[in-house]
Amino acid sequence: MALAVILTATIIGGLPWACISVFGIYTFIAFGANWREVLLLILPAMFWLGVFHFTGDRRMFFPFSILFAASFALRSNWTATMEIMVLFLVARILQDATFKVLAVEVLVAMAVLCPVYFARKKLSARGQWRSAFAVASSLLAFIGLIF
Repeated sequence: MALAVILTATIIGGLPWACISVFGIYTFIAFGANWREVLLLILPAMFWLGVFHFTGDRRMFFPFSILFAASFALRSNWTATMEIMVLFLVARILQDATFKVLAVEVLVAMAVLCPVYFARKKLSARGQWRSAFAVASSLLAFIGLIF
């Protein structure tokens, strides 16, 4: 299933989406996520990929990436969280994003991921709640780009 998501991300989104998918999914599995948690990560990721496919709006890459970053943050894996954000920023720089756009994305990412830091201990034993919080973080990232 993970391979199908990665292939779909590669075909529809290209290399940036594939890099986030490969790193995100396999690191998530390596850090002990069960298949249910992986599925709860993959489904919303596919949603953002689908929205990108049907609208062509490259901004969907941001909530897609935040979904993975928040999932790691909720598992108290800050190294993986920062690695996802570095991959995101490198991709955006290679896409010739302006400094202003990058600044907005970094500020929104910080605004979304900081509450995740405080919620992680309360949600640590509840896989489905962690997934719901990661999806909410992703939605907040999307909303943050619109306004």
